[in-house]
Amino acid sequence: MWGSDVAQLEADQPTQQEWINESRAEKLHLGRKDLVLNGPIDNPLGSCTSCHGFAQVARVNAPTPGLPQSPPALGALPAALEKYFTNVKAATPLSADYLSVDYSLQLQLGIKRAMDAGAATLPSGLNAIKGAVAAARPVATKIQAVTREGQE
Repeated sequence: MWGSDVAQLEADQPTQQEWINESRAEKLHLGRKDLVLNGPIDNPLGSCTSCHGFAQVARVNAPTPGLPQSPPALGALPAALEKYFTNVKAATPLSADYLSVDYSLQLQLGIKRAMDAGAATLPSGLNAIKGAVAAARPVATKIQAVTREGQE
């Protein structure tokens, strides 16, 4: 799987940005109407890349855009599908408000839990702007986790 292929999902067609070996003897783990690859414990409405692409750590409190909490419902409008099934390249943040943790939801959750427990903080100079006269934005003190059902 190398992409989310939203146009195909909107048309309820198998995506073209993955390859599924249908000759395997084991049961395949498919998501979103059995049209996309998905893991055995992943939300059945999502896909591997759609969820793991949101493995991001906020650099600031109240970052934009916000991270989706769960995949859209089966009858969702195309705009909801496009927002969730977006292609996020490896090591690419969603915006300047985030740091990518390269598809690792485990790392994202570990950083969040360490910060919530007071055992870790983000580096104080993380948001310093080189050559800028404006003050840097304060670093995040809370991080939102992406989870299977939108809950921890």
